[in-house]
Amino acid sequence: MPRATIKIKPPGDQFDDFFRKHPDDVFKILASFHTESGICVLMEAETQNAETIIEDFEEAAHVQSYDVLNCTDQSLLIQHVMQQPAPYQMLHSVEVLPNYPLTIQNGWVIVETFTTQEQLSQLKAAFEMNDVTYDVVSITSLADPTTLLTDRQRRVVTEAFSRGYYNSPRECSLTDLAAELEISKSTASDILHRAEGHIISEFIAASGMKVD
Repeated sequence: MPRATIKIKPPGDQFDDFFRKHPDDVFKILASFHTESGICVLMEAETQNAETIIEDFEEAAHVQSYDVLNCTDQSLLIQHVMQQPAPYQMLHSVEVLPNYPLTIQNGWVIVETFTTQEQLSQLKAAFEMNDVTYDVVSITSLADPTTLLTDRQRRVVTEAFSRGYYNSPRECSLTDLAAELEISKSTASDILHRAEGHIISEFIAASGMKVD
């Protein structure tokens, strides 16, 4: 399943007015969930103008209520309730689930997600039908699992798994595994370490997890 990065500009003057005032600030939507009043959004802002942003939230027509959870000289954490934006509805209507956090800068919402080509086509059609401005920044195909490891790595990992090396408690020691494969213990350890690194890296990429 490919990974897609999409830039979306939410329709409506209220969004444009708000983000136009803060072109240098970076906003991140950390989470969102539905409530009876609308959608509740947890948002973090990297900013030196937290007080100005709070004032704008007070005046923003699309914000129904808000709570400032944390405020420093460099950042602002704020939770607010708003009407569900049209692009959010379209994403969920075609079962395209965004990976959090979402980044907002200069009025553009940057969404990273894993989706099929069919779902992506449906989403683009929904955007165009509703005059939503968007840009598909990139589509990246994930590695084929069968090509993730070398033949030697695959043989060692498969043997380790089948003999219970990864069970808890272990049913096969590294020494026993190396003897069965007729390689040294250090070689077996090195092959497993490299293979596990590839597998974990692919998992991190597939989950959309951000690593500093």
